Amino acid sequence: MVITCEFLFEELAKRLETYLIETKASWLRLHFSNVYQKSFQNNKFQDLQNWCNDIIVKYPEKFFESEDFTSIQENSLISVIKRDDLQMEEVKDTDEILGGYNPIGWDKPIGGGYKNCDESFIFSLKNGTIQNSILSRVKNPEYAIWCNSNCGPVFGGGGGGSSSDLVIYNSSNLCWNLQNAYEKRIRNVAYGFMGCHIFQWMNMKYFSSVKSHKFSNVSGHL
Repeated sequence: MVITCEFLFEELAKRLETYLIETKASWLRLHFSNVYQKSFQNNKFQDLQNWCNDIIVKYPEKFFESEDFTSIQENSLISVIKRDDLQMEEVKDTDEILGGYNPIGWDKPIGGGYKNCDESFIFSLKNGTIQNSILSRVKNPEYAIWCNSNCGPVFGGGGGGSSSDLVIYNSSNLCWNLQNAYEKRIRNVAYGFMGCHIFQWMNMKYFSSVKSHKFSNVSGHL
């Protein structure tokens, strides 16, 4: 009987998810913060969790500008960051996380080339407080994404030379940010990191490093 009840509960939960997503999407968006939090309190709501994460990458202000941002559950934050279309890096010896969203994927053309995208954005999460965090949307979509076989993820540019808005390591193992193709600069300093860590995914307490680059004297390259 217990097994039957558990099965019926799972079936009911799945039907409820489908009903809400297919017929009550406007209501879900209106109460997004609460729905998002509740959906991650039970791992049975996978479809609803995926729906919420899709909304976040389309409308990132619902996530980054939410008053509840600092109280978001760790598993829900990880589920967003683990997406293949998000690239992130930690600035060494700071409390900053920099990253960007690319929904159209990365190519590796020899010599490099821009990809047009009007949905991408870059961001900076600072000191664990939403007040100090920055979200910057693309304003020149034709320069949204730069792809090159010798570089890591690169967002923006179009100003000639080293004009990219966010570079997560280039062919010289440098990282920096400027402001050209995106609305805002996400860091006050054009930087060559003394060290940075590039992540495929992370959680807020422990970082799982995919690739690590340690730079010594890089200021002369900027």
